[in-house]
Order: sequence, then C-alpha cells, then structure tokens
Amino acid sequence: MPELRKTIEAALFMSPNAISLNELCRLCSTDDLGAVREAIEELQRFYNENSALEISDVGDNYQLRVKQAHEESVKHLAASVQFGKSVMKTLAYIAYKQPILQSQLIRFRTSKAYEDIALLEERGFIMREPKGRSFIVRTTKKFLKYFGKDAVKLRDKLELQAPVSANEGQEQNQI
Repeated sequence: MPELRKTIEAALFMSPNAISLNELCRLCSTDDLGAVREAIEELQRFYNENSALEISDVGDNYQLRVKQAHEESVKHLAASVQFGKSVMKTLAYIAYKQPILQSQLIRFRTSKAYEDIALLEERGFIMREPKGRSFIVRTTKKFLKYFGKDAVKLRDKLELQAPVSANEGQEQNQI
C-alpha cells in the first residue's frame, strides 16, 4: 500500500490537471479501484492535517493543490507560461538545432513560425541576433531554468558537437 500511495502522490504532483480514478489505477498498474480510493483517502487525511496542500476531488477526479488559505501568498510562483503545440514544436526545434538561422527555421516550420518566434522572444525563451539578412536564433537561460535538467542535457549534448565555424562556436557558448 505505501508504494501505491507514493505513485498516486507523484502522479497528482506532476499533473497540472485533475486525474480520474481510472487513470490513477492505470498509472498504478492495478484494477483495484477500492485500494486506489483508500490510498487517496489516506493521502487526503495526511495533507489535511500536515500540509499547506490538499487533494481535492470532484467525482472520481483528483488534484493536488495549494489550500485556499495559502494560495494568495504563493500564486505568483505558479508557472504562467503555457504554449500551444505549434509554439512548443518551434521551441523544441530551436533547442535541438541551436544556434539556427531564422530562415532555416522558417523553411522547416513554415511561415507560421514567425508568430511563434515573436511570442517566444517576447516571453524571454529565445533570443535573436542579426546575421546577414536573417537572424541567429537560440534559447536563453530562462529556457534552461524553466525546462530543467532535460534542457540542460540537451544543451550539453549540443555543446559537444563541433561548431561549423569559430564564430558559431563562440555564439553557442553564450546560451
């Protein structure tokens, strides 16, 4: 039962949305709805007594959230950046190929990427530097901070690649 509670707690912590009882069963690799409900009830009791967090339930959907009494003082810390699928694809391509010419990015992602680039630059996730008739596009430290360890691993992998020119190698280290 302790492992079941840990899996449920981890799932509720990681999900920005409420999770259904059936989905929690699937994540815990069990068909025992009663055991999952019991584990959720134990977690609810624990959080109600010992934490600024709570597990709220609406029907058979559950969500780990900050208790209302504490929400006002910490809500500014919540991640406010949410991007659509197109923007995320553009950002992923930039992160993988950086530094990349904007013209190459547009060829790959189509002219829709101009809007994505503007939004990402406005929010501080990418930066552009003039290069001829185009721009060099790369991610920023905010990108690394927001996307965490996986982004750092990607950056490190990219830094291990031999630069095409001396200039490009210098630009890459400014990430």
